[in-house]
Amino acid sequence: MKRNNLTLSCEAIRNCDQTAIERYHIPGVVLMENAGRGAAEAIIDYLKESPSQDPPRVLIVAGTGNNGGDGFVVARQLDLHGIESEILICGPREKVGGDARVNLDIIEAMGLPVRFFCDESDEAWNAIIETTAGQCVLIVDAMLGTGLTGPPREPFSTTIHAINRLDKPVIALDIPSGLNGDTGEAYDPTIRADLTLTFAAMKTGFGLGDAHQYVGDIFIQPIGIRTDYLVK
Repeated sequence: MKRNNLTLSCEAIRNCDQTAIERYHIPGVVLMENAGRGAAEAIIDYLKESPSQDPPRVLIVAGTGNNGGDGFVVARQLDLHGIESEILICGPREKVGGDARVNLDIIEAMGLPVRFFCDESDEAWNAIIETTAGQCVLIVDAMLGTGLTGPPREPFSTTIHAINRLDKPVIALDIPSGLNGDTGEAYDPTIRADLTLTFAAMKTGFGLGDAHQYVGDIFIQPIGIRTDYLVK
């Protein structure tokens, strides 16, 4: 699955996205679709290698930004292959915007099970995560992306702690939530992933600090155009 040997900073990755949109006229929602579809294919392969539930059910824990949007695409693509998903979103519906909102609207129209963190207590949200995860064989981390520059705030902090306590394999989309993609610093808390499906290129921080304890195996997923075309 690895497509290139590029290692880029988080800013360079954001510039790549902008170049894809502006120079190559690929809409952001298409980039999200490509990333999410590729991630779903990798997740399907992962599930085939370790079948423990038929049909398998996946818990997708999403943020309200573009990383969450990637998770919504994954949920739809898994559904195409007969794999059920439960989607928990760390925030209210009104905070989801842009391309992520497009994909949220789609999965809601499909009737996929979506639940939002709104006014629940930490204890109630913990219980929801534990109960939902208990029905699933795999957790997909689609909470926080490369824009993180400090420790995760609530409700992400509570959610990450809850996931790390579970005895479930975790696949992170782009970067484990809580990890600094430039420095490799693992903030308190950071998702401990078994596999990271990172988009477009390796992130500089993956080879620094304590990142190796959190990223697991790393596969690079393309976003629909060769990354070397996008590097300025």
